[in-house]
Amino acid sequence: LKKSDEPDDIMSKLGYEDILIRWVNYHIKRHGGERVIKNVGTDMADGYGYGHILKSVAPSLPANYFDLDQDNRAIQVIETCKK
Repeated sequence: LKKSDEPDDIMSKLGYEDILIRWVNYHIKRHGGERVIKNVGTDMADGYGYGHILKSVAPSLPANYFDLDQDNRAIQVIETCKK
């Protein structure tokens, strides 16, 4: 999660939310997503970041969240989490 141009001890200086944002963005980038999450509130509300995380931790789930509009994506992510 540390960027190549950052000092080695940067991760110990970041807050929990900053580390979480980096982790979510890592999963988005890993799966070819183009958006960047900047906060865990409004940027996460539509399920985009959660969809990428689910794709990483449960790749066998058949959902394709990224073809859905933001409301349906959020609903589908919630339903998948229930499974």
